[in-house]
Amino acid sequence: MKMLLLLALIAIPFFCNAQDLKNKHLDELFDRLETKNQAMGSFSIAEKGKVVYQRAFGYASLNPEIKADSTTRYQVGSISKTFTAVIILQMVHEGKLSLQEPLFRFFPKWPQAEQITIEQLLRHRSGIHNFGEDRSEKYSLVNPQTREEILEIFEQAPIDFKPGSRAEYNNANYVVLSLIAEEIDGTSFTETFQARIVKPLQLRYTYVGRNAGQPSHEAQSYYWRRGWQKHPEGDLSTLMGAGAIVSTPAEVNVFFAAIFNEEFFPQEMISKMISLEDGFGMGIFRYPFNHRSCYGHAGSIGAFESMAAHFPDEEISFALCLNATRRPLNDVLVEALKVWFGEFD
Repeated sequence: MKMLLLLALIAIPFFCNAQDLKNKHLDELFDRLETKNQAMGSFSIAEKGKVVYQRAFGYASLNPEIKADSTTRYQVGSISKTFTAVIILQMVHEGKLSLQEPLFRFFPKWPQAEQITIEQLLRHRSGIHNFGEDRSEKYSLVNPQTREEILEIFEQAPIDFKPGSRAEYNNANYVVLSLIAEEIDGTSFTETFQARIVKPLQLRYTYVGRNAGQPSHEAQSYYWRRGWQKHPEGDLSTLMGAGAIVSTPAEVNVFFAAIFNEEFFPQEMISKMISLEDGFGMGIFRYPFNHRSCYGHAGSIGAFESMAAHFPDEEISFALCLNATRRPLNDVLVEALKVWFGEFD
């Protein structure tokens, strides 16, 4: 018994030293990014639902100067799609929707609405026209401002390929899923998001955004041209569940951990969500990290870049949100995760 106690006492300072060493190396990484004007943003790691490392570096705003901190909110871009997929899969679990439900139920006038299914939308296999990437005269100046204008575009747009025949990443799929969520809950997407995600998880800093920099606790984004230059602000409202979510790295981690802890739906649905078809899950991707795998999503919007994911086996979630960067986000993440998993160069 005394020997076991002695071993336990030896292990405690060893663990603390290992944790301190990780924190030291991570702080050095983010100090370097900040002092050399390489990036600005926030990073958070959670283990078994508890924050174990968190760091903000650089500024949320340069004019006026506001240092980033743990409450600074970032536009997370396409990480929004994972939130939206969870909402839709909740509705499937509740029996309000089927993965094989045709789009015709909601929008009967749209092209090939009888052939397009909810699952195809979730997996980017619908063939719905990617008008956001269309540079033809017809679509190059399209900037819908209302729900009615969005619906009109989809009703008149052609199909890009036969539904289900291949996967092609397309924001339009998740705008449509947002519209479907509104139809089922009978509320705005913002209200559905609050009711199904924010309130159950008690998130304080996560919401459907509108304009960057408003309110002041949101980060503004910057690009480098002989110094940091402010990126023009954009209207997020029509992106809906495709890219309009604003959050903090810590709260994004809470969300991803909740998925795998069965707080939204049981394991059977989680397994469907993370099953891959042509590399696409339902609002989620699988990313390798050496011998490990994590599930998550990346996002970019304006000059914001983000990445968040969860390692189910290790019960570790991480999120990195940048509002300015001169280094590839993936390089920063790989360096940070190597430190965390003790795989120092």
